[in-house]
Amino acid sequence: GVIEAERDRGEFFGSDRLGRLLMEHHDRHPREIIDEILAQVTRFTGTRVRADDIALFVVTFIPDS
Repeated sequence: GVIEAERDRGEFFGSDRLGRLLMEHHDRHPREIIDEILAQVTRFTGTRVRADDIALFVVTFIPDS
């Protein structure tokens, strides 16, 4: 649902925008990353009603020492 979030002009949030957002915030806590994604999607779509749900989860990789 994130990449399909749409503006009034028919522009989609898209995987490139999501990828950039993840790269910018990769070092933050998973909850903060999810909150930022949801905030950006809300800013992007404005008052437009979403046609799809949004489910998010963030996986943290901790390499063995």
